[in-house]
Amino acid sequence: MIFVCARLAAVIGTITICSLRLKRQDYVDPIYKHSDDHRNIRLAVSMNLVTFAKELVHTDSIEDQLIGFRILEHILRCNKMYQRMARKKIRASPGIIQMAVHKLGSKRDTDEDARGHAALVLLELAPDLQVDSFPGVLTAISSLLGTKKEDITSGSFSSPTKVSKEFQLLGLQILEKLADNPENCAKVNDAKDHLIPRVIHHTSCIGGRMDCEIDMEIVHTSLKTLHKLVTTAGEAADELRRQVSKDPRFMENIRKIIIGHTEGEPQLLVQATGILALLALDCMARNEIKRSRGIIQKLISFLAGEIDAVEDHILRKLQGSASEALVLLATPFKEREKIVLSTVSESSVQAILAETKLEDMENIVHILYNESAEHRIIVGKLLHNLRAYRGAEFAELLKKIDQALPKVLQIIKLSVERVESDSSNEHASHLYSSEGKLLESFIGLTVQICTNNDEMFFTDALTTANITVDMDKKGVGVFEHDEHISSIVNKSLKLIDKLEGYV
Repeated sequence: MIFVCARLAAVIGTITICSLRLKRQDYVDPIYKHSDDHRNIRLAVSMNLVTFAKELVHTDSIEDQLIGFRILEHILRCNKMYQRMARKKIRASPGIIQMAVHKLGSKRDTDEDARGHAALVLLELAPDLQVDSFPGVLTAISSLLGTKKEDITSGSFSSPTKVSKEFQLLGLQILEKLADNPENCAKVNDAKDHLIPRVIHHTSCIGGRMDCEIDMEIVHTSLKTLHKLVTTAGEAADELRRQVSKDPRFMENIRKIIIGHTEGEPQLLVQATGILALLALDCMARNEIKRSRGIIQKLISFLAGEIDAVEDHILRKLQGSASEALVLLATPFKEREKIVLSTVSESSVQAILAETKLEDMENIVHILYNESAEHRIIVGKLLHNLRAYRGAEFAELLKKIDQALPKVLQIIKLSVERVESDSSNEHASHLYSSEGKLLESFIGLTVQICTNNDEMFFTDALTTANITVDMDKKGVGVFEHDEHISSIVNKSLKLIDKLEGYV
């Protein structure tokens, strides 16, 4: 054992000294430092180390494998100058990656050190890996997460895991990077080793406590991984959302994060609300969210900006995710997630209004005038859905929405004028897209408000907004090349035509 340690120390020492000398270049005459020959020599030294490490990891000696993986890790993590070339050389040798995958799944105690360094090598390579090309990688990651099968199926959190927290975190980090590729997400969906339940398990620490920094990292990385998985496109995303939604522990873990958050965990809130917004596309998840008064209360408070000690960019992310979740909660779906904007889900709207205070509604309405276009658009859709409710029990709340009509009309008018005046601008296409979505959202809200009030209410709103109804209908021509914006402006003009009789 002493011999092995001495050998390992010698190899690491040699690599370190060589790296420092290569970086410092004090052995080279200054006039040759930037020559092609010198650069090629340095590159060759680094690449020869990769070849040497490759030979080591393919031996039968556990000690040699450990040394090989440590060399690869050092080159990939420390030698920034040659990372790209090293990655290319390693990717061209799939045997190295497959050996790292094999080592990752090893359960022998004697392999623990090599297993850890193999995991660090895979972590550096993960963004470029195709799961299809390396059978067993998801099974190996699942083994790193360490939760026992019986704990997964029973939902128990009481049994201590034999796998260290460092291994659990590495497994989650590798999976998170793999999830950047939609094709890999589809393979995660098909994984048979309880992979999704294992990730969900780590959205809550044992006993519900985060006693150290690594606990926070584990929960945060598991949430980021789930967020990437449910964000992916296509049928795989639908199935992944269903898998996450049907796990009874997930909603409970999310509820604990959102309701019991502390000031030191704003990023957990961002990830948790982002996942909720995406899961609201799934019928089962929508019903679970709707039944949780605490979650709805928090989503409303996030949107209303009622959260202390949070930086502005964090608050904006929370508001965006909260508004998306609330909009989807209040919007029914049919034919595989196609939104029906003309009707709303009455029970969900009731659940949202029941948890909304007057002060909250005032703050939410205020977003229509003073936030980014993206937030104004989604809040306009939310208020459109809420205002479709006609029950008398929330009259005071709905009145707060109605009172926004003059300013909403002003924004519609200014938006149409802005698109008309900038139609020849080189950024007109982007402008049409942004303004078109804003018009669509605000026109929908206007129609909903007017539908629930009489003609005098609209007349008063026009007067307050200082708007006349004789808009130039010939102005539609500037939008003829863009069917979407044209339909929105025509809708706006038809609305004005329809309401001319009220004046």
